[in-house]
Amino acid sequence: IEYLAQWGAPGAPLRQRLQESFAAYHRHEEALCSHFLQRLQQLDGVRLYGNPRADSARRTPTFALTFSGHTPDAIARRLGQHNICAGSGHFYALGLVQQLGLQDGGVLRIGMMHYNTRGEIDTLFNVIAEDI
Repeated sequence: IEYLAQWGAPGAPLRQRLQESFAAYHRHEEALCSHFLQRLQQLDGVRLYGNPRADSARRTPTFALTFSGHTPDAIARRLGQHNICAGSGHFYALGLVQQLGLQDGGVLRIGMMHYNTRGEIDTLFNVIAEDI
């Protein structure tokens, strides 16, 4: 809990520190989401599933992608070679993946949290740009 409250006002009650920290996390994640989506627009051959806007009322900084000419698994493995964690598959949404016609590989899932940085997003896109 102290870890989660770390961005709140020092000396303030725990509840207040948690509220302030979560507000800071939210702002940071929204900025990461916006940066990710801006970088994504610069790539050809990538499809985003979900809201294409960094609107925190309608999306989280978690992204489902497919790539023309590359399986999600191949992209995830390539990212892993650069110490970038991303998953591939159906993520317990097999019915949705089937309806989208993606049952032969699913999607690449990339998520960001309060501990991620813009630099990590840039590295991610640099690695992806090498392969597609």
